[in-house]
Amino acid sequence: MALARTVLCTPAEVRMVYTQEKSSPSSEGEAESSSKRRLPGGPSNRDRLELLELLAGDSAPEEAAATEAECLEFAWVGVLPDCLGVDHDAPLGSLAELLGIELSAMEGPVGQCGLGDAAGERVPVESDGSRAQAVDGDAENATYLDQHDNPAAGSKDGGSQCSATSFTMGLMNIYDGEAEKFFDAAEPLLAALGQSVDRDGQPEQAVTTLLMETDWEAAYAAHPNFFEHNPDWRSWTPGDDVIKSPNAQAYIASRFEGIDDALNIASESTTVTDGEQSAEMDFNGRWDWARSAWEDGGQVSFQGGFTRGGHVVHINSFKEDHMVIDDPSGMYLGRSGYLQNGQAPTASQQASGQVTFEYRSEDSPELKEAFKEGQASDHWGARNHYSKAELDAVDALKWVLVIKPRQLPG
Repeated sequence: MALARTVLCTPAEVRMVYTQEKSSPSSEGEAESSSKRRLPGGPSNRDRLELLELLAGDSAPEEAAATEAECLEFAWVGVLPDCLGVDHDAPLGSLAELLGIELSAMEGPVGQCGLGDAAGERVPVESDGSRAQAVDGDAENATYLDQHDNPAAGSKDGGSQCSATSFTMGLMNIYDGEAEKFFDAAEPLLAALGQSVDRDGQPEQAVTTLLMETDWEAAYAAHPNFFEHNPDWRSWTPGDDVIKSPNAQAYIASRFEGIDDALNIASESTTVTDGEQSAEMDFNGRWDWARSAWEDGGQVSFQGGFTRGGHVVHINSFKEDHMVIDDPSGMYLGRSGYLQNGQAPTASQQASGQVTFEYRSEDSPELKEAFKEGQASDHWGARNHYSKAELDAVDALKWVLVIKPRQLPG
């Protein structure tokens, strides 16, 4: 995308604009949002947007709007990825390069994300709405599960089963990704509830059945520690919503052979580690707590603000200052919305969401190819990369659940 008007400015002029005092946010909420988007030691993404608007100058309104939308894609993820190579002394040189704005007199590095000419090679979805055959891709991630193919549990269809599906991924990992081992462990638990195991069905179905059919009043009476000794815990998860409760999931996990029966849960209001309660932690504290649990062999899931109602994902791994997530719904592209499993990317997602997609799919070349070709995939949400800063920006880790294999004597 090339804007109608090109503005040339020097690094010194850029620094001058950055040091100009910005108007104060109109509310405390806006102030908080702005602080989350600020680069350490550098300008906020809102500052970058204002500068790009200056660059747009008298360009056509639709071109200016496109520039703003693409720039806000960067703002939504909280920080610009390190691989963009943005120089705080001449940041527009890098960002303008990525947005296709010609600033030939600008000095400074250009992005190194491998976008280059390929960034303009968009392959739209077929005009008749058809899509290519789904690309399964991620064969190595055998425990990845897609919530959208789940049968209904009560009134909750697969689209409402993110939490139970993420929980099931954790269980499957404990059972080495082998469905038969998992079903063997689930069978006696289901039988005790008068239910049978469907070995040809989805593992998530066994889990949602356990969650739906358990006598929760009896469970609380026998094991109030799993519900933090709060007899009103069901008021937060009435009826079918119990499938999203981390406390209910912790109790169900404790019933499985080979899984530790101590509660490990952290939220904005509580922390329980191996059954011992301590003070609540902030986001950084919950991040470190989750990472320590994962490093000790725990299976970790958490809720974050990926959707308006909150969405639950499973942690695949940690890598330095970022996290690799298995999202049972698909790939979250920020302002470009969700690329759901089973769907092909829209032309808009291919255009405005490419930078985020490239980062998310860092470990998945097969997904990169499917995205480029406009194909569908059932594994968009597998091994998605997120920086710590962007997870903070979307209010992640509101609650964190850890389930651990039981430590055998000797």
